[in-house]
Amino acid sequence: PSSQRGYVPQPKVYGRTEAPTPAHADACLRRLRARHPGRSDAILIGVLMRYTGLRLAQVVGIHREDVDLRAGTLLVRTGKTRQEKADMRVMPVSRHLLAEPVFLAAVRATTAGPLVKISHSTEVLREAWQDASDLDGVPVHVWNPPNRINTRPNHGFRAALQAHLTKQKVGQDAIDFLVGHVGSQ
Repeated sequence: PSSQRGYVPQPKVYGRTEAPTPAHADACLRRLRARHPGRSDAILIGVLMRYTGLRLAQVVGIHREDVDLRAGTLLVRTGKTRQEKADMRVMPVSRHLLAEPVFLAAVRATTAGPLVKISHSTEVLREAWQDASDLDGVPVHVWNPPNRINTRPNHGFRAALQAHLTKQKVGQDAIDFLVGHVGSQ
């Protein structure tokens, strides 16, 4: 048709929501560790998301050769949008991530190929966020906003990092670069 009017549904417009804090993300990580003590990949995914602000698909796409411990950098190969997928970027790694035992163990145990061996569904993270809400007082609305159709357990870590960096007065360009928003180069 010459006009898309009536054929393409209007996109949802979501109002502002409250972002999780780093303490909320840490509570989720504690619950992830408690719920899945033998599943280091599930914990590694949560830790990487917590300290990098990367999306789940980006974390699962990290290879050993993408991590440079000496330089403290990480090559991000994948993205959500076409532009992000086309533009690989090297980002600095937080000193906190560099001190995480599960991260260091995974890097040291992997000579090449994917750092995360098993892809997990968002259900594992959803359960950890729910436990953090039930047992640690993390408000449900920070990871499951009431004005959204779907819960966003994966996005909770990303939103926590972005909100923390904003509160620390880090420039928006730097935040956009770290989390891979288009136009951040």
